[in-house]
Amino acid sequence: MEVGTALAKQPQSAAPASSLIKPNTLSIVEVGTPLAKLPRSPAPASSLMEPLLTERSVEPLEEDGETIEVNPIDAGEENGDLDDLNANDCMAVKIGQVFRDPDEAFAEYVRFAKKRGYAVRKQRTYHRDWGDKGVYRRDFVCHRAGSGERKGDGEEATGNEKRTRRSIRCNCQAHMYICAIRNGDGYLWEVRGFSDEHTHDLLNQNEVRHLAAYRFISDHFKNRLLTLDKARVPVKEMMTLLENEQDVEVGGLPFNVRDARNFLNAHKTISQKNDPSHLVMICKRLKDKDNEFWYDYQVDEENQLEHIAWSHATSLHGYEHCGDVVLFDTTYKLNAYKMLVGMWVGVTNNGQTCFFGCCLLRNRRMSSFEWAFRVFLKFMRGKAPQTILTDQEPGILEAVRKVMPNTKHALCLWHICRKLPSWLGNRLGTQFKEFKDKFDQLPELETEEKFVVSWQDMIEKYGLSANMHMRSLYELRYMWAKPYLKSYFFAGMRNNSRLEAMYAYIKHIVSSQTLLNKFIAQVGRALEELDHVGEQITADREMDNIDFQTGGPIEEHASKILTPYAFGLFKKEVISSFHYACDSIESGVWVVKHNSLEEGDCKVHHVVGNETISCSCMGFEFNGILCRHAITVLQRNNCFQTPDQYLLRRWCHESLMQLTTVDDVSDGHRERFDSLQVLAAEFVEEYAKTKEHYNVAVELMKISIAKIRHMGCPSSIERNALNDLDMSLVVLAEDQNSFEITDSALGNATDSITKGRSREEMDKCTMECTKKQRICRSPGCGQSGHDKRNCPSQNDAACTQEKA
Repeated sequence: MEVGTALAKQPQSAAPASSLIKPNTLSIVEVGTPLAKLPRSPAPASSLMEPLLTERSVEPLEEDGETIEVNPIDAGEENGDLDDLNANDCMAVKIGQVFRDPDEAFAEYVRFAKKRGYAVRKQRTYHRDWGDKGVYRRDFVCHRAGSGERKGDGEEATGNEKRTRRSIRCNCQAHMYICAIRNGDGYLWEVRGFSDEHTHDLLNQNEVRHLAAYRFISDHFKNRLLTLDKARVPVKEMMTLLENEQDVEVGGLPFNVRDARNFLNAHKTISQKNDPSHLVMICKRLKDKDNEFWYDYQVDEENQLEHIAWSHATSLHGYEHCGDVVLFDTTYKLNAYKMLVGMWVGVTNNGQTCFFGCCLLRNRRMSSFEWAFRVFLKFMRGKAPQTILTDQEPGILEAVRKVMPNTKHALCLWHICRKLPSWLGNRLGTQFKEFKDKFDQLPELETEEKFVVSWQDMIEKYGLSANMHMRSLYELRYMWAKPYLKSYFFAGMRNNSRLEAMYAYIKHIVSSQTLLNKFIAQVGRALEELDHVGEQITADREMDNIDFQTGGPIEEHASKILTPYAFGLFKKEVISSFHYACDSIESGVWVVKHNSLEEGDCKVHHVVGNETISCSCMGFEFNGILCRHAITVLQRNNCFQTPDQYLLRRWCHESLMQLTTVDDVSDGHRERFDSLQVLAAEFVEEYAKTKEHYNVAVELMKISIAKIRHMGCPSSIERNALNDLDMSLVVLAEDQNSFEITDSALGNATDSITKGRSREEMDKCTMECTKKQRICRSPGCGQSGHDKRNCPSQNDAACTQEKA
């Protein structure tokens, strides 16, 4: 069968022009005779669905200025009608067949080989030793041609050998070679040698499409893969999604999971030298846009980025209300840059994970963690958390002890449980599951005596007395077992489900393949997602009706103050309190027992009429929610409301958390701003009700603004005090101020040295403020020309007190 005849039977694929040249007529073609054009089928209409049956096309064929795209798969193959094709039904490649160029010849051989059930590759090119030194012969062979021996086999090892991999080559003799023949001023290419004899089995049409030569990712699929990768969709889920979009069966795409993963990895241009510099410049641009975005970094002796940390404005605001308990995680690492990822996260009043800050560290040394914690405290205006949970890392333990001496340091149970299989899995074998169940009960025991006895029994039963990991855990029991921690506040962050949610959030942000220049954008997007979820929770709270379980006044009172998340925890304690009985053993002391006597009794101290109550279980100190034992005593003493001090502010509604009285406002700019913002919101809400109220509000605001403007700006000394926080964030540590930063490491050194406002802006602001007179802010004064430090009225009052 002639090649042209075979292609004419394929109505849905464009046949190449070469197929019109029959081999038996090529010998009498006159030199310079133009090749006939093949009419091409019209291009398909554009659609949202990418055509699947495309493959890696060789170079597009050009004829008379037009491009002829090769579509190697016809309708018959798409429908599976070619499964039973034999060699006689395939397109034939014959000796004497002529092509316009080697690419056209190779494309024809590729189509023939695919229908036969194998792939081909280019093997050798021959150049002339005379004349123009051009190519006069090209060899194409079966993809399994040649031997599978690796170079260097049989020789002595030198240490530079390539890794041994399985080879598919089996000395197959199938081949085709073409030679150049003169055609006027140019050349045609004639098939001089061809063999279709194989030393291996051929594949059917369902199998041959899996060969690497026939797998191809089109531009459409490349764009889809990049979009899904930006959304952090795993590669396997990408393939499933694309298969559903194209409405094909599993494996029906023209590429597989390995191809998609290789494409995404190749698309990530990693530069260990320049990417850190770009990250610093990104932080500087964010700082220019948002003055409450904070960052700091440190370089090493070679002027390369060593550590960097940053925190967003929303993180700083969240830390003010929910920064009492912080989890510092160092699970993940950016493998491409060999940098450790550290994240500070917490829990909001709605039970939602919140992000406080992030850092990238070069190593796990104590000095690195110490730098990270000091920078974190600098970001948070020196406010250290009450409790911090970390991994069992020696460098972290020492750094926390040094930087946060007044903070309770606890070990994260999630990390401990995650390491147990690697520590004891092989040793215990089938007993590990039973051991794990007993170990999970230890951290929640109520008393230290019970913990010690249970620990010793477990160690003896499984013969782990000499295991170094278990001995280390026991020595650090005061950092992870509840009997030793129940007097410290944890906000429920020792709960396994809470920890799982937090680490799922962290995993959503970072992976080992994350690029530096995209990492900070991923963190920012994750923050936006958290803000959106928080807004949705607030909106749902406004619309949802409160579900009361008992209808008692103590439950109704708490529902007006606590968030739905915190009220849910409080409601569980109220319901459980009905299973307890209490007896007074002395004045103000009650013994509370469970009706089944499975739990030990707890002592509750409460005097009727007194607003203080305490329980020996320390449930309130541990979680911030009043325990069931205390609620039992309150109800027994006919207390219809929970004392205000036992409805923690960190679990209250946002409006109650932000409400600040004038006496509570400190000298800080942020505190004053927040307080005025809350008061302004109440002002607008009240005076916007009627037109009369609106008119009164406008007059009051005009009077207030005029009075404030008349008071003038703060003095230069006070303005400089407000800028202390901006000036404290410098690129290098104070002992490295004389270190010069070169462009090769951090880009433009002048733009990267400092954060906050430039020196010119700060000097300009200082000059403007010093031109205006100082105003005394002492009570009852308000005069200009002095301040409260040298106020005459204050001095006169002091003298009067001394004389008295």
